[in-house]
Amino acid sequence: MSKENLKITLFAAKLNSLGGAEKVILEETDYFLNQKVSLAVLAFEFDPRVLAGDKQIPVKALGGRSFFDKLKLLRKELKNTKPDIVIGHNNEDCLFIYLASFFLGIKYATHIFGTIFWFDDDFKKYALVHRRVFNLIRDSVIGHREFLAQRANFTFSTFLKTNLMAVLDILAVRRARFIVTLNEHLRWEIKNIYHKDSVICSGCLSGQWLKYQPVYDWRKELGLEGKKIVLSISRLDRRKRLGLLIEAFGKLSAQRNDLVLLIGGSGKEESRLRSLSAQLGIAGKVLFLGAIEETRLRSLYQAADVFVFIAWTSFGITRFEALAAGAKSVWSSELGKKEVSAWKGMVFSADPEINSLAAAILKALDEPVATPPDLSAYLWKNYFDQLNKLVQSAVSGGSLNARR
Repeated sequence: MSKENLKITLFAAKLNSLGGAEKVILEETDYFLNQKVSLAVLAFEFDPRVLAGDKQIPVKALGGRSFFDKLKLLRKELKNTKPDIVIGHNNEDCLFIYLASFFLGIKYATHIFGTIFWFDDDFKKYALVHRRVFNLIRDSVIGHREFLAQRANFTFSTFLKTNLMAVLDILAVRRARFIVTLNEHLRWEIKNIYHKDSVICSGCLSGQWLKYQPVYDWRKELGLEGKKIVLSISRLDRRKRLGLLIEAFGKLSAQRNDLVLLIGGSGKEESRLRSLSAQLGIAGKVLFLGAIEETRLRSLYQAADVFVFIAWTSFGITRFEALAAGAKSVWSSELGKKEVSAWKGMVFSADPEINSLAAAILKALDEPVATPPDLSAYLWKNYFDQLNKLVQSAVSGGSLNARR
C-alpha cells in the first residue's frame, strides 16, 4: 500500500490540556501529514487551545457523556472511515479502541508513556490480576512508593468494576499490533503488567530547538541581572514535586542571597505553592510566571543557570528542552541514569528529598558550564521514523517482535 493510500487515525480520549503526551500527538500529526497519508485525529474532549494557535490540526471532537456513549460514537466513526490502523496514546485509549472496533477488522496500536503505576488515580493496579507484580513494580520507583498506597479500600461493587476493567485493559493492550514506549523501565513495567513486548522509540525535540537563537531577554524584563536563576517549567500539580523544590530552594537561599526561583506553568497547586513560599519567607525570591508562550520558552531556558526536573514522571520532555538550550539540569534519580553518567557537567542527579535536591542544585550552580550534549538522537523525526516503520509493518502484516 502506498503512503498516499494509507489511512491512519490518531485517537486520544482527551485532548484538552497541553502536556508531554499532547505534544506527542501534535508532533505525530505534523509528521504523518508530511508523509502525505490520509490522516484523522479523534478525541472525545478537545480544547482548541491545545493547538497553541500555530498548528492547523484536523481534530474531530466526538463528544459523548457516558462510557457507553463514547464507545458508540467511536465505533460509528471507525465503521464509517475504515482506517488501516488506529494509534492510541495510552492504555485507556487502547481500551476504547479495542471495544469500539470489535468485529470491524480494524488494526490498532498504542503508545504507552506511563503504565497504570504512574497514575495514583488509576485503581486497576489494585486488581487481583496484578497482585503478583504489584509490590515488584511499586518498589521499583521512589515515586511509586511515595504516591501509591499499599492497598485500596473498595466497596464490593467498585471492587468488581475495577477487576473487570483491569482484565479488559490487559486484553486491549495485548491485542494491539505494537506498543511504543520511552525507556527500558517502562518497557519492563509493560512486560510485567501485560506480558507483551514493547518497542522503545526515542525523540522529544524538533530540529528547530537545536538551532534556536534567543528572542526575548527574561533577565532584563524581570530585573534579574546579576542573579542566579533556578528554573522549573511544568504543570503545577502535586506529582511535579514543586513543593519539594521550593523547600530545597528555601534551604539554599538562606545560604546565598543571589538566587531566584522561577516557576513556569499553571495548575491547581499554584495557591498552595505560593502559600508555602510565603511561609518559608522566600516569596520575594520565588516568581510564578504562569503559562509560557512557545515562542518565548527557549529564551527562558537559556536565561536559567540551572533547570530542575524532580517530578514523578516516566519521561519528561522539558528536561531535554532545557539541555538543548544549554541549561545545566538537575534530574530526579528516578530518571536518566545513563544520561547523567554520559553528560557529566550538564546533568546532575538528586533523590526526591530536600537535602539531596538542595545539594544537587548547589553543585550544578557552582560547576563551570560544560559543552551541551549531542541531542540529535532525541529529535522527533527519529521517534516518528521508527513509529512509521512499525505502522507500515503492521498494515502489511509483517512481524513486529524485533526489539529496537
